[in-house]
Amino acid sequence: MNNFKCLIILSLLFHFSCLNYNSSNLKELSELEYKISLDKKKISHLKTFQTKKNLQLAKNNFLLLESMNLDSISFELIYFKYKDYLSCVNNIYSYVEIIEILNEELKINEVQLSNLIKEHQSSRRPRPDLNSYVENEKKLIESTSKKINELHINLKHEALRFDSLNLSIEKIINAE
Repeated sequence: MNNFKCLIILSLLFHFSCLNYNSSNLKELSELEYKISLDKKKISHLKTFQTKKNLQLAKNNFLLLESMNLDSISFELIYFKYKDYLSCVNNIYSYVEIIEILNEELKINEVQLSNLIKEHQSSRRPRPDLNSYVENEKKLIESTSKKINELHINLKHEALRFDSLNLSIEKIINAE
């Protein structure tokens, strides 16, 4: 009987030690999950960061400039502003494409993380075999987050640049 009690106590200790081990990993995974949710909000914000409005405005201004009958002297005067404006608009278009790519990366990260969480939750014993996957996923999530932050800075810069250049282009359009 005494051996039986000892066996039960050891079993319980083993069981609870495994749960603590997994709960530690689950906490780390939960923090990564939170990071993904923050990144999803940032991506959502980037999508509405006046990019659609600015791109539509640029499209209209390009159409107006093309429809104007500019002589060669007038065209040479606006060429550099037009060139900068076109470059800025192309940068914004490329950032919109990057937003979609990063959004897909976030979805993949979210699925992978969800699978790791399920694996840890369903296990009744320590899962050191998953440690490399957790570390790899952590690196991927950090990398995606870094790209999103860099994109946010770049897009904000281009939006300010667009506002300035757009004002110049609209002055040219309204002067003709």
